[in-house]
Amino acid sequence: MKRKLILALMLCLVSSVASAQGGTVIDRWVIGGGGGTAAGANVVLHGILGQPLVGLSSEANIQLCSGFLCQHFSVSRVFLPLTLNQFRYCDPFEPNDDRRTNPWGPLLSGQTYSAKLCDGDPEDNYYFDVTATGALQVRLQLPSKFVGKTALWVYKPGDFVNPLCGTAPVATGDYILSCSLTQAGRYIVRLYAVGTFDNSNSYHLRVTFPN
Repeated sequence: MKRKLILALMLCLVSSVASAQGGTVIDRWVIGGGGGTAAGANVVLHGILGQPLVGLSSEANIQLCSGFLCQHFSVSRVFLPLTLNQFRYCDPFEPNDDRRTNPWGPLLSGQTYSAKLCDGDPEDNYYFDVTATGALQVRLQLPSKFVGKTALWVYKPGDFVNPLCGTAPVATGDYILSCSLTQAGRYIVRLYAVGTFDNSNSYHLRVTFPN
């Protein structure tokens, strides 16, 4: 009974070490004995318990060699480390898909910005700050597939529900929107596509306002 208890504690310790090292994940231990390489194995690990496994085994057996373990344990199943690719936004202004929480800005008056409406990200929001009343002009140049399938709206300070001006759908590839700004503050430009996206071609946005 004492020997079984010691063996169980050793297995827990070994499993914890393998997990803590951030390498291979081992879900089942089997008593091996003898210290020899498991039959059919194409990979032998020497003194690197818990490190990422490099190489493939045509069979389901891998021999772990790390001091005392080589004499007592082998592994019947080994899962290779999971590699996650970093998510990449399709333009440098992301994330900006919510006009209330994360619009990008501030836009500079008269400067052209190029961005994309990509797969899974059909909406872009920007803000600009106005210090005086006056005329607003928004120029939007669209890739051909967005013509007739894109909306453009401008929201005044403090009102994210009712657009100050805009249109939907934008019916031309080179569209100019004009309206009057009657108060100072932060305005939102909202742009989104319906039923389409383009991961390759950019739209171009230029906002001109009094400042």
